[in-house]
Amino acid sequence: MVHADYIRAKEVGFTYNKWHKTTEHVGVSNHVCKIFKQLFPKEKITRIYNILDDVQETKPILKLISATRVSKEKGYDRMLKLAQELKKAKVKFRWTIFTNLNLYGQKPFNMEEIVYMKPSHDFWDYIVEADYGVQLSDTEGYSYFVNECLEYGTPVICTDFPSVYESIEDGKNGYLLDMQLSNLDIDKIINKIPKEFKYKEKCKEEDWIKLLDKKAKERKKEMYKVIAKQDYTDKRPELIEEYNNGQEINYNVEGNATIKKNDVYVINNSKRAKEIKASGFAEVEKIEEIETTAKKVKAETAVKKTRKKTQ
Repeated sequence: MVHADYIRAKEVGFTYNKWHKTTEHVGVSNHVCKIFKQLFPKEKITRIYNILDDVQETKPILKLISATRVSKEKGYDRMLKLAQELKKAKVKFRWTIFTNLNLYGQKPFNMEEIVYMKPSHDFWDYIVEADYGVQLSDTEGYSYFVNECLEYGTPVICTDFPSVYESIEDGKNGYLLDMQLSNLDIDKIINKIPKEFKYKEKCKEEDWIKLLDKKAKERKKEMYKVIAKQDYTDKRPELIEEYNNGQEINYNVEGNATIKKNDVYVINNSKRAKEIKASGFAEVEKIEEIETTAKKVKAETAVKKTRKKTQ
């Protein structure tokens, strides 16, 4: 039986030596037969293609996704238990987990079905492809991941921490499990995947902007204009009311404001104003009110700042 292109096979050190009892050769493709005849013109060879097994009945594998820290309160032990139960039930699955194992000193599960990927804010295609998002935490304030899955039409398997009832209705857009996973129903998860549910976002950017604008009007604080004399880092960016007349603040990897020479910004804390002035990095002067035509921009910037801090 000739399975290979014997000219290319020579490149990896293969040499064909005919067995003394061989009377006929069979090649698995026209190309293989042609090459064989070039090399051994006196030998007989017949083409016959490889045969395949009969087509078997197939069904889609279960596709899961998680994007979470793997600290104890995030339910890493429960994730292992769920994976073990799926294997025990002979369910074929692939579970993609976006996380950083090294950050919490965790080891990967020794399962070929588990795929670990680096954390990313661009994982929407993976969410859409998945049958379920999985979040098995002890507690969540209001889970970004759960709601992001629902927003993209992917149901969620989730533990029953109190705030989850503000997002998931059991059986309609996901399944709720107790903390011991004692009510895990694998048959239902496999055969009754919730579909065609509608997600309604409970809050929009406009709500935050409206709230922040309202609070800004309610507060009366001493304001200080800061004029940078050199480049430096401001470690209290939350005190900045306005930056360069409405421009967005630039942040470094630690979340601190990156200030450049001649930048002008306004802060709302007298103690911080004294600290900056004492440092010599900037001139500081007290002002009666913020002169701005960009209040909306300021509020929008605060919303973006909140998102950066929570993600």
